[in-house]
Amino acid sequence: MKPAPFAYVRAETLDQVFDLLDEYGDDARILAGGQSLMATLNMRLSAPEVLIDINSIPGLSDISADGDTLHIGALARHSDVLESDLVRKQGIQFFLQSAGADGFAHAFVDLPQPIHGIRIGVNF
Repeated sequence: MKPAPFAYVRAETLDQVFDLLDEYGDDARILAGGQSLMATLNMRLSAPEVLIDINSIPGLSDISADGDTLHIGALARHSDVLESDLVRKQGIQFFLQSAGADGFAHAFVDLPQPIHGIRIGVNF
């Protein structure tokens, strides 16, 4: 099945996203990774009037450090976090889960002395 027709907007700023959400309300969907959304669109479980793509907004996928504080943007990909030198330098141990053939796929950042532990949420 193919999705119902919809408008597509590649947002360039967060202000633009908020304006579009105000304009379209519940008839808008945010497109970030898109794996779950695309399935619901194709099965017509979701039929938004507009898709708002946030992947091009500067800063949302950044990984940066400020002293002892590590900032991971909402659009930072798991692979980017796992491969980040900044993450390794901060001494953070990550455990990532995502759906795989056996139900779970696991990835670890191997660090000698974890200081913090954090879990990144995923869709199942």
